[in-house]
Amino acid sequence: MGKQGEHKSPVLHVFICNADAYAQEELIGGWLTLPASVEVIKNCVFTIGEYLITDYSLEGSCIDGDWVQEVILDYRQDIEGLNGYIAEKGETYGKNFYGSENS
Repeated sequence: MGKQGEHKSPVLHVFICNADAYAQEELIGGWLTLPASVEVIKNCVFTIGEYLITDYSLEGSCIDGDWVQEVILDYRQDIEGLNGYIAEKGETYGKNFYGSENS
């Protein structure tokens, strides 16, 4: 993963795409880094419309990725819920939230 001593943040990058376009096998959307402000999320949802989370990345993150795929599936159409989950998990679990590099 990262270099020893490199600071990483507990972030999750998700790809949010327009659900109708996705059903037509088109990807219209963009990457959003969570946690994000309510304003950023509202602007993203307003721009994309009805959406799905179709991909994610932990690049530059200190999140241990073992559980992320299941959480993404649970929140596939609820970006506000996923944002809150990521923010709360980071605050609630502290060091247990992070991968082994940052323990």
